[in-house]
Amino acid sequence: YGWFNSRHESYKHKEIVFVCMASSLFFYVIGMICWHFMDLNKKYVKYLIILWTVIITTIMSTGLTFHAFLAGVLPILFCSLYSSKRLMVFTAFLTIISTFFSVLVGYHYGICDANMALLIGEPLSFYINEAGEFSRTQLNDNIYYCLILFFVFPRCIIYTMCIIVCFNVGKLNRSNVEYARHMEVLAEIDGMTGLYNKSKYLSILKNEYDEIPQVSVIFWDINNLKVINDTNGHEEGDLLIRTVATNILNLANENKKAFRIGGDEFIMILKDADEAETLKTIDLWKKNIDSIKDEYSFEISASIGYAFGHGKDLQELIKQADENMYIDKKQYHESVKN
Repeated sequence: YGWFNSRHESYKHKEIVFVCMASSLFFYVIGMICWHFMDLNKKYVKYLIILWTVIITTIMSTGLTFHAFLAGVLPILFCSLYSSKRLMVFTAFLTIISTFFSVLVGYHYGICDANMALLIGEPLSFYINEAGEFSRTQLNDNIYYCLILFFVFPRCIIYTMCIIVCFNVGKLNRSNVEYARHMEVLAEIDGMTGLYNKSKYLSILKNEYDEIPQVSVIFWDINNLKVINDTNGHEEGDLLIRTVATNILNLANENKKAFRIGGDEFIMILKDADEAETLKTIDLWKKNIDSIKDEYSFEISASIGYAFGHGKDLQELIKQADENMYIDKKQYHESVKN
């Protein structure tokens, strides 16, 4: 009868494990389908991901308590991907609930690792007679107290420490990534004007525009900078450069990148822009300059050239814009003489 009962319990345990694993797989598949169709950038989604992970690990821990203690760390690892204190508290709370559930339910079905330790209340020698056989049985009178004190509580402490450590490690890593990105951006920016510098300009010429079917280039060259430097001083000359550049920068966006490629030379490259869009950008820059020119004691002007075509011909377009700029500059000097 004892052999039969043992075999019966073994089959029951296998059935429980199978149900737990099948349930875990079911929730995993459902979750992956949901994440595929949901917008993962929504704020509430990260809470759903943590809840989904805790449900799966709880089911696994209930059915595999001998082996699945570390499964409780999985929600913590997901939590560490975000820098949210609320999410950390949410994860800690769910992990504690999960630990209580998996230990108590696992013990109830006789598959918990605690069953091996808590069925007895005395040293092993107390149960073995002189012949080396088990001679008596005695259950622990404080089963649930011992479960909480010696199994649930230590695991919750370990999980909580893991959450704190993972949260701070993740926060430190994100800080380092942000700092590295910040330094990378600074390396691409001209410190005087805020425009992209020549190094960035040379870099994107090789990589960014070859496949763009419609690209425009606008070329600016400040007029009379040397005269202003000689007569008003270099501080006024620098102010002129910053003023021209600021008004170019105000027109820039992801599709209109602007660069300072020389002391008083600037380029803007426009993605998916035809001649009308290019002229509109130039006119807007001129209107902005006209609206502030009375605030300065010197003339603010620049010669402008533009060209447009396919992105693969960008180098040629820049050359054409440069040539058109010099034509405009020649006309400017002729108008000044007259």
